[in-house]
Amino acid sequence: MNSKIFDVFEGMPNLKTLSLDFIDADSVDLTRLLPAKGLRKLRLVNHGSCGEGLKALAGFAQLERLELEGISLHGIDLSPLTALENLSSLALDGCELVLEDIKALPDCCELTELTLRHNQFEVENLEFFRHFVGLESLDLRQNYRFDRSSVNISDFSSLRNLRRLWLSSKYDCEAGYRRGVLKYLPKATLFFDVD
Repeated sequence: MNSKIFDVFEGMPNLKTLSLDFIDADSVDLTRLLPAKGLRKLRLVNHGSCGEGLKALAGFAQLERLELEGISLHGIDLSPLTALENLSSLALDGCELVLEDIKALPDCCELTELTLRHNQFEVENLEFFRHFVGLESLDLRQNYRFDRSSVNISDFSSLRNLRRLWLSSKYDCEAGYRRGVLKYLPKATLFFDVD
């Protein structure tokens, strides 16, 4: 990407939303966006990796919504995201994540929306999500294998604020299972994919 494009942001301190599609985040100095102090929503779509680019995001403490799509984050430290103090919505779609990759995310405890679609982690238990007590929306579609026999449905109990839960059709969607989940999530509406 031509770095002159980023010169434009120096004259846009009140820019609120920015979407950059098909960039190579490691070859772009995202700190050049920092003059846009009003930036609240950032969406990066890429088919590369984002190791150094992710570190640069730590300077965007004002961000409220971050969407990373199609960026390989497997094996990359996600702890720079914990510096985003105002982050309430995080989407990591198609980022090749496994469960070990997202261990830093519980420190982003102010999240109200978490989307982890189209990744590669397996869910053997739901305990990991207990840290996100403020979540109102959780989207886990099309990114895992699910062994219902090893999952304790009561693990949903800490997500009492959850209003929207998206599950893949790979979940066993029988009526008894749905009732069990709703017992622990009284405010939630469940959504299921149809393959």
